[in-house]
Amino acid sequence: MSKAFVIVAVVVILVIAAFFFFPGDKIPFSGKKQAVHEFNITIFHTHYEPNSISVEQGSLVKLSLLAAPGTASYMHGLAVDGYSINALVTSETFPLEVSFVADRKGSFSGYCGSCLNGPFGRDAPDKRFIIVVS
Repeated sequence: MSKAFVIVAVVVILVIAAFFFFPGDKIPFSGKKQAVHEFNITIFHTHYEPNSISVEQGSLVKLSLLAAPGTASYMHGLAVDGYSINALVTSETFPLEVSFVADRKGSFSGYCGSCLNGPFGRDAPDKRFIIVVS
């Protein structure tokens, strides 16, 4: 068997394997550019600002999370169960960066998963953040 034949056979097998492991538009070398959406989120004692975002399915979402002035010690956070996000935000000046791929359509509710551990405990306001993926 010639060396050229073996090389061609290996390349064909690798290409077929790539299509098997990366079906459809998930092929990393397909030439499609992934949309990137970046949002600055400020967490206040009573709410998130903004309190909702909308993105397209398949987008890379980058959130920059900051505690509002005077609230860094409040144990603010953002938890989104649908995307396994659970971030503790402890700075008013250095944002915490959270990134994820919006791979499922729907409306996903975010909340302060760490507020119960802060100085207000169970008296912490119930603030909500919504991510809409269309």
